[in-house]
Amino acid sequence: MSTKTRHEILQHARAAYSEKVNKLAANVVSYFDEQYPISAKDVAAHFSIGERRVYRYLKKAGRQLPPQQRRKIDMEKVKQAHRLHDKLQNKAAVARQMKCSAMQVARYLKISPDGEGV
Repeated sequence: MSTKTRHEILQHARAAYSEKVNKLAANVVSYFDEQYPISAKDVAAHFSIGERRVYRYLKKAGRQLPPQQRRKIDMEKVKQAHRLHDKLQNKAAVARQMKCSAMQVARYLKISPDGEGV
Protein backbone atom coordinates (compact mmCIF):
# COMPACT_ATOMS: atom_id res chain seq x y z
CA MET A 1 0.00 0.00 0.00
CA SER A 2 1.64 3.21 -1.11
CA THR A 3 0.82 6.56 0.36
CA LYS A 4 1.05 9.72 -1.68
CA THR A 5 3.20 12.50 -0.39
CA ARG A 6 1.77 15.95 0.11
CA HIS A 7 3.76 17.13 -2.92
CA GLU A 8 2.20 14.48 -5.19
CA ILE A 9 -1.30 15.33 -3.99
CA LEU A 10 -0.77 19.05 -4.61
CA GLN A 11 0.78 18.36 -8.01
CA HIS A 12 -2.27 16.30 -9.01
CA ALA A 13 -4.65 19.02 -7.74
CA ARG A 14 -2.79 21.74 -9.67
CA ALA A 15 -2.90 19.68 -12.86
CA ALA A 16 -6.64 19.06 -12.47
CA TYR A 17 -7.30 22.76 -11.81
CA SER A 18 -5.25 23.97 -14.78
CA GLU A 19 -7.02 21.44 -17.01
CA LYS A 20 -10.38 22.78 -15.80
CA VAL A 21 -9.26 26.39 -16.45
CA ASN A 22 -7.96 25.53 -19.93
CA LYS A 23 -11.26 23.81 -20.77
CA LEU A 24 -13.21 26.88 -19.59
CA ALA A 25 -10.92 29.17 -21.63
CA ALA A 26 -11.48 27.04 -24.74
CA ASN A 27 -15.25 27.13 -24.20
CA VAL A 28 -15.21 30.91 -23.75
CA VAL A 29 -13.21 31.42 -26.95
CA SER A 30 -15.40 29.07 -29.00
CA TYR A 31 -18.60 30.69 -27.69
CA PHE A 32 -17.17 34.12 -28.54
CA ASP A 33 -16.32 32.93 -32.07
CA GLU A 34 -19.79 31.42 -32.63
CA GLN A 35 -21.70 34.48 -31.40
CA TYR A 36 -19.15 36.96 -32.79
CA PRO A 37 -20.74 40.38 -32.63
CA ILE A 38 -21.16 39.91 -28.88
CA SER A 39 -19.79 41.91 -25.98
CA ALA A 40 -17.40 40.48 -23.42
CA LYS A 41 -19.99 41.36 -20.78
CA ASP A 42 -22.54 39.01 -22.40
CA VAL A 43 -19.96 36.22 -22.66
CA ALA A 44 -19.06 36.73 -19.00
CA ALA A 45 -22.72 36.54 -18.01
CA HIS A 46 -23.19 33.34 -20.02
CA PHE A 47 -20.33 31.58 -18.22
CA SER A 48 -20.86 33.30 -14.83
CA ILE A 49 -17.31 34.63 -14.74
CA GLY A 50 -15.81 38.10 -14.64
CA GLU A 51 -15.51 40.30 -17.71
CA ARG A 52 -11.77 40.75 -17.19
CA ARG A 53 -11.30 36.99 -17.23
CA VAL A 54 -13.05 36.87 -20.64
CA TYR A 55 -10.63 39.50 -21.96
CA ARG A 56 -7.69 37.49 -20.57
CA TYR A 57 -8.85 34.25 -22.26
CA LEU A 58 -9.49 36.00 -25.59
CA LYS A 59 -6.10 37.70 -25.50
CA LYS A 60 -4.37 34.41 -24.67
CA ALA A 61 -6.11 32.81 -27.67
CA GLY A 62 -4.98 35.69 -29.93
CA ARG A 63 -8.47 36.95 -30.72
CA GLN A 64 -9.24 40.55 -31.56
CA LEU A 65 -10.60 42.02 -28.37
CA PRO A 66 -13.85 43.93 -28.50
CA PRO A 67 -13.37 47.48 -27.27
CA GLN A 68 -14.12 47.87 -23.59
CA GLN A 69 -17.14 50.05 -23.16
CA ARG A 70 -16.34 53.14 -21.17
CA ARG A 71 -18.97 54.93 -19.19
CA LYS A 72 -19.97 58.33 -20.41
CA ILE A 73 -19.14 61.03 -17.90
CA ASP A 74 -21.89 63.46 -17.00
CA MET A 75 -20.21 66.87 -17.25
CA GLU A 76 -22.97 68.49 -15.20
CA LYS A 77 -22.04 66.27 -12.27
CA VAL A 78 -18.35 67.15 -12.76
CA LYS A 79 -19.17 70.87 -12.64
CA GLN A 80 -21.42 70.39 -9.61
CA ALA A 81 -18.69 68.41 -7.81
CA HIS A 82 -16.15 71.18 -8.45
CA ARG A 83 -18.55 73.90 -7.26
CA LEU A 84 -19.43 72.03 -4.06
CA HIS A 85 -15.81 71.09 -3.36
CA ASP A 86 -14.72 74.72 -3.70
CA LYS A 87 -17.38 75.63 -1.14
CA LEU A 88 -17.12 72.68 1.28
CA GLN A 89 -13.47 71.55 0.85
CA ASN A 90 -14.45 68.00 1.82
CA LYS A 91 -15.07 65.06 -0.55
CA ALA A 92 -17.28 63.20 1.93
CA ALA A 93 -19.53 66.24 2.38
CA VAL A 94 -19.71 66.70 -1.39
CA ALA A 95 -20.61 63.01 -1.77
CA ARG A 96 -23.44 63.32 0.74
CA GLN A 97 -24.74 66.43 -1.03
CA MET A 98 -24.59 64.77 -4.47
CA LYS A 99 -25.87 61.40 -3.18
CA CYS A 100 -22.92 59.41 -4.55
CA SER A 101 -19.72 57.86 -3.19
CA ALA A 102 -16.64 59.81 -2.16
CA MET A 103 -14.69 57.71 -4.66
CA GLN A 104 -16.97 58.92 -7.45
CA VAL A 105 -16.48 62.52 -6.28
CA ALA A 106 -12.71 61.98 -6.43
CA ARG A 107 -13.11 60.77 -10.02
CA TYR A 108 -15.19 63.83 -10.89
CA LEU A 109 -12.60 66.16 -9.33
CA LYS A 110 -9.81 64.65 -11.46
CA ILE A 111 -11.61 65.96 -14.54
CA SER A 112 -11.42 69.68 -15.14
CA PRO A 113 -14.84 71.37 -15.30
CA ASP A 114 -14.24 72.59 -18.87
CA GLY A 115 -14.08 69.00 -20.14
CA GLU A 116 -10.35 68.38 -20.35
CA GLY A 117 -8.45 65.82 -18.32
CA VAL A 118 -8.64 62.12 -17.62
